[in-house]
Amino acid sequence: MGPRLVILSEAAKRNCPSPTPSTSGSGPLKEKNVDENRVPTEPLVEQRTIRQILESNSKFRKILFSKLDAGIVPPHNGLLLMVRTLCEGMFAGQQYPTTDQKLALAIKIIDAFPVLKKTKLSEVSPDYSFFFWKNGGKGPGHEHSGVIQTHTRNVCKNVSPSKKKFTRKPKNKQVINVSSEIVEMAQEMAQIEATSSSFNNIARSMAETHDLLIMMLDAKSKTFEILNVFPHFRSYNGMIIQKAYERLMPSYNKESNLKQVFARGLLVNRGTFSTFLDDNVRGCLRILVSLTRRGVRKSSLEESTDIEAELAAPIIRCITDAETALQEQLMKYVAWNVDANVDVAPHLIFNGNNYFIYVDAQLIHGGIDSIRALDTLFKVFTVFNIRPPAEVQKIIDFIEIICYGIKTTSTRQMVNRLVSSFKESIHADEKDADE
Repeated sequence: MGPRLVILSEAAKRNCPSPTPSTSGSGPLKEKNVDENRVPTEPLVEQRTIRQILESNSKFRKILFSKLDAGIVPPHNGLLLMVRTLCEGMFAGQQYPTTDQKLALAIKIIDAFPVLKKTKLSEVSPDYSFFFWKNGGKGPGHEHSGVIQTHTRNVCKNVSPSKKKFTRKPKNKQVINVSSEIVEMAQEMAQIEATSSSFNNIARSMAETHDLLIMMLDAKSKTFEILNVFPHFRSYNGMIIQKAYERLMPSYNKESNLKQVFARGLLVNRGTFSTFLDDNVRGCLRILVSLTRRGVRKSSLEESTDIEAELAAPIIRCITDAETALQEQLMKYVAWNVDANVDVAPHLIFNGNNYFIYVDAQLIHGGIDSIRALDTLFKVFTVFNIRPPAEVQKIIDFIEIICYGIKTTSTRQMVNRLVSSFKESIHADEKDADE
């Protein structure tokens, strides 16, 4: 350390108030605005003071003397360097510091440098929330937040798998090869005519050749390739797709009730999508617009059928019942794919009588039941391994949480809020029914 740094360091020590018992290296830590019932009790591994650790890092000394000692909050990169330095000093040799230890360090940082209270995330969050906030302030079940949490989590990525405290669930075993018997069975099944009397035979054969489907999905086969091997995905108004989905998603709730969900969807954004006469479709679209609408006034929605058709397009597009209408619609998609160089995503086409599911330039007959058609649409993304557009992913997340039961939460907070609202309504109705 040069003469100038030594002088500045000594001057800073004289100007700094003497540490109180709550900020010393020994004894339990306490902080005035921390819940007294949840004071960290585990001591930190390293007993050096915050200042001693920071002064030992030559890269941080300039920030320490020119910023922190001058009552100035360092830039973000400086705060990250500060946290890395302190974590290495306080948690030396520890791969997994405890929650109490991380909280204790955050409190010690604020006690040592009160100016850093300005980094708090909000008016109601603790002074140390930028550095560490248990459960992100959201209660049990949520991940901790703050730069200390981020740093320690990133450090754990470098731990060898054999020494990891927490391990990820192993991925499903990929099917690299299937027997010739399964391939022959699929070929024979493809020759069977799809009739009501052959449904059970085809459904059983689809289950027995499921490993071949998994192998094709793992190989990222195109939809038309899958349909060439399993042509009966086009048959029985989507029932074969639904059964394949159940095999791909073992936790799927077979008692799921989309009709109940869409009925509640009618209660949101009332007055919209009035041109869609089917209640289930209208309820579905109102849920969709609740999750995706940005900058569109409700009055505009109610007055313009063009806006409604545009917002409904990710789920359903309507055509006339003319004999050539369906072919003309498909030709539009071909032109769009060429001009935009982007494939049209799966959606429903409705001609006034029947639903068709458009998937990668292929048509799957969806029948006349709107619930079954919508249900099949949501499932084709999984069955054919197609990534949904962002607006469709939101409603799929919603359906998979509240209806299918294969997810518990979404990465999109708007989806989680709507799920919470619907669940409250459902529970209220169930309570009334019990009474």
